[in-house]
Amino acid sequence: MGSKILLFVREFKNDFAGAALYTYLGTANYVKHEGSKPMNVTWRLDRPIPAKFLK
Repeated sequence: MGSKILLFVREFKNDFAGAALYTYLGTANYVKHEGSKPMNVTWRLDRPIPAKFLK
């Protein structure tokens, strides 16, 4: 049985009130990973990122 990946993101670590809120982008599937310390993981979202979150 596989795991279900739920992707939450935030633009900044902190905001004016303390820790910034996360935004749920949806479910994702693993594509690849590379490197270590830090490790970079590439995900494919099941649905496109809403335009309001893209700059």
